[in-house]
Amino acid sequence: MVELLVGVFLVLGLWLPTALGVSALMSATLMLLVGQAILRHLPIDNCGCFGELVHLPLAAVIFVDLGMLVAALVCLRFLDQASKISLDSFFSPKK
Repeated sequence: MVELLVGVFLVLGLWLPTALGVSALMSATLMLLVGQAILRHLPIDNCGCFGELVHLPLAAVIFVDLGMLVAALVCLRFLDQASKISLDSFFSPKK
């Protein structure tokens, strides 16, 4: 449920710094959890991240989450440019 809410906030551009931070935190956490499962050689064929629709091996999940983490951190770094097309900029007082 949190993932869905953060995704909606990111798509709409609401509370962008908070949504990007939570997204980065969730991606990093999942990378750590999947990484420890790989290192422990747990018998997991599919992470279940996308339900029954998409089956990804654990190593692929690491790369997908790494991409999302990098994207969130880049958007946080360049927040002024990322905020220009967000609803946050629409609701914020004009300078």
